[in-house]
Amino acid sequence: MVEPNLKEVVKSMCKAVAGGGSAMGGALGITDKTFTNNLYEKNGCRFFEIGELEAMEDISGTNLLTEYFAQRRGVMVVDIPILEELDQVELFSKSIRAAAHRGHVDHS
Repeated sequence: MVEPNLKEVVKSMCKAVAGGGSAMGGALGITDKTFTNNLYEKNGCRFFEIGELEAMEDISGTNLLTEYFAQRRGVMVVDIPILEELDQVELFSKSIRAAAHRGHVDHS
């Protein structure tokens, strides 16, 4: 599996937003052209700053940036469950996922 790069992460976050990169740029307060120039580091533009990347993750409603950084460090992102919302089916599902991850680790 090829590790994604930050450009691919940004593109994926844009796909998660209705209107894509144009809408993402607008939400960040920059033009389409500036957004594209930043993404591809063209015309003397720098890539996005971490605050902008975090804002994109918030706007897209994804965890893609978080997962990217976790993967770079070889760690796993785990959602913190809200205990009051867990039922027996959800607990069983989490147990199965944990067992699958343990099996993956044991296999490695």
